Amino acid sequence: MKSAKVHDAIFEATDRGILEIVISLTKVKPEFLRCTDHLGMNIFMHAIKYRQEILYRYLCGLRSKAAMAACVDSSENNALHLAGMLAPYSKLRHIPGAALKVQRELQWFKEIQRAMLPHDSEKKNINMMTPREVFTTNHKELMIEGEKWMKETASFCVVASALVVGIMFAAAITIPGGNDQKFGFPIFFDEQLFRVFIFSTVVSVFSSVISVLEFLGIITSRYAEEDFLKVLPRTMTLGVTFLLLSIATMLNAFIAVIFIMFTEEPWIRIPIILLSAIPVIFFAWQIFPILSEIVISTYYRSFFKRKDLPYYE
Repeated sequence: MKSAKVHDAIFEATDRGILEIVISLTKVKPEFLRCTDHLGMNIFMHAIKYRQEILYRYLCGLRSKAAMAACVDSSENNALHLAGMLAPYSKLRHIPGAALKVQRELQWFKEIQRAMLPHDSEKKNINMMTPREVFTTNHKELMIEGEKWMKETASFCVVASALVVGIMFAAAITIPGGNDQKFGFPIFFDEQLFRVFIFSTVVSVFSSVISVLEFLGIITSRYAEEDFLKVLPRTMTLGVTFLLLSIATMLNAFIAVIFIMFTEEPWIRIPIILLSAIPVIFFAWQIFPILSEIVISTYYRSFFKRKDLPYYE
């Protein structure tokens, strides 16, 4: 009876990711590493199914990792089949956006695939499905939600980018102060602030055009599984970054024009600068959290890259 309770306790600790209990029990009795539940799953398979990353890294550092990874459950699912199943809700609810959830699931699947033998990717379970087919079947609805989320976000941003293109193109044609009637040069051509205006206008136009193209690429994407891993997040990151740059340089051009026009009234400059900063701060406050999450998830996801924990066998 006591052994059965300990048996249940180690699987419960694995599912909850309580590393200390698993280490203590397997250190005292290494046989627990080979025990299975009523479905034929060992603790290595449980750690993969319930997305316990730290516990998974610990188990990968053990000498018995190969034996644990070679096991299959009662439905002939290997560890990679379990990685292809949808993660528990508790592991996905903190990730913003369905597209990033798909990306996270793909990252997990790829990590387990690297740890398995090459032929494990082609093994079929009792339903005659390979691990990749299991992944596609279980993530079909999440991928549809991810596609919808990406398209809605890109559609919102492409409207903002198109507005900036129109505004700055008009500003580039309508030069502040007009042109000299005799020579045709801008009246404020020798002003340093006029050069700031021209530079900001050019940067704003080109960056907003680039952002429009990036967002159009998202809207017209084929949305294959692999696209959620790198292509779509990278395209979204570039689009949002260039959109922020275009808005910032647009307001910089506006401030330069105000400084040129109100050279005799310096008291009016500070309120205008403060008011001009509000739209940039507001937009950045709305878009920066999701942008930072995309960048971190795509380029700096580090828990798979850390060294395995020390051996405890």
